[in-house]
Amino acid sequence: MYDKLLFKNNPLSFPIGGNESTLSGMKRDALLTFVKKHFTAKNIIISVSGGIDEERAKKLIMRYFGGIDSGRENKYAPLRVRQNKPASAVEARATEQTQIWIGARSFEYSHPDFFALGLMNIILGGSPSSRLYKALRENRGLVYSVQSANMSGRDHGHLLVTAGCAHGSSGKVIKIILSELRKLREKNVTALELKRVKNAIRSSLYMSLDSSEGIAHYLVSEETARGKIMPPEEKLALINRTTASDIKRVAEKIFRPGRMNLAMIGPAKPSEIKRLFQL
Repeated sequence: MYDKLLFKNNPLSFPIGGNESTLSGMKRDALLTFVKKHFTAKNIIISVSGGIDEERAKKLIMRYFGGIDSGRENKYAPLRVRQNKPASAVEARATEQTQIWIGARSFEYSHPDFFALGLMNIILGGSPSSRLYKALRENRGLVYSVQSANMSGRDHGHLLVTAGCAHGSSGKVIKIILSELRKLREKNVTALELKRVKNAIRSSLYMSLDSSEGIAHYLVSEETARGKIMPPEEKLALINRTTASDIKRVAEKIFRPGRMNLAMIGPAKPSEIKRLFQL
């Protein structure tokens, strides 16, 4: 539901696992054709890390993967979304708690503002000491869970806030989330917040590279999402140069009516949620 709001009819909005109609009509030949078309040499990235001999690794790769058809590199349908006001969708379903998803289209992985966006995300809802966690759970006890995540790919991105709350609290929760987004748009984050989040990212990056598996994962992730590998030192330098003004500028850019979407599962009137969802 949220993906439909965010991506409209682009394939990014389709469920990865399919649905009843697509799966019921799936034939074995269609599946094999898909594999043959997409699982080709030009679409495969192999990352190797650890105490290995480079030439031996290359020979092993060619032995086991060299026979794969070259094929064509995947080309994705361009993401073109026209939106000039907030969009919302509500599904009334018998659940123990109301689930709220609020997101804003942001930037792709290689965008110059990607690191400012990442810092802002952690300050907003990316850690147990985040603004949303304090405002909604610690201070008011309104949510069972709340977090934000920066979801970026090679040609698209969005910052997503998710929360689970009692059915009668959804209106208050939406208002407070929007209030926190406005604060980021209107005022610089504090020097202490910025210092803490930079230290957290630095520590997290170093820890993720503390094993051969972590290094291999870093390399293949960079190549997949960025199209090239940015050395960790360069990444940390860009993060360290990011200022509070950069974060505020990014918030001003993405937290706008034409980028905002809300999906909710729980007992609520769509008209009431639409009225509340004004940034």
